[in-house]
Amino acid sequence: MNLSPPPVPGKLRELLSAYPEHIERLQLAMDKAASESGASTPRIEHIVCALEDCLEGFVASARVELDAAKAKGSADGIRHAEAKEMLMLRAALKQQWVGDQGLLDFLERDGGQDR
Repeated sequence: MNLSPPPVPGKLRELLSAYPEHIERLQLAMDKAASESGASTPRIEHIVCALEDCLEGFVASARVELDAAKAKGSADGIRHAEAKEMLMLRAALKQQWVGDQGLLDFLERDGGQDR
């Protein structure tokens, strides 16, 4: 059975609502992970890893932005970059999204299916 991947977890959509391009990148990563999963690893595991990798990338990018703002010395830029970094760190916390109902529903539907 070929299941479509779950949508980006609601908590992540909520946290990242100011960054729709991030939500889109997360969905693309989930879609790709679901379609490329191998026989030995469950799809949900691939999807979770894809989410984690993407979120870690968002944190890294936010840190680069913060470093650039500090180098410019712009107080407003630094405040904005610090807030973005904190938001990305919060989004990257697995407990924020791992219990998402969409992921749980996917796990239930996918359980026991051929990978």
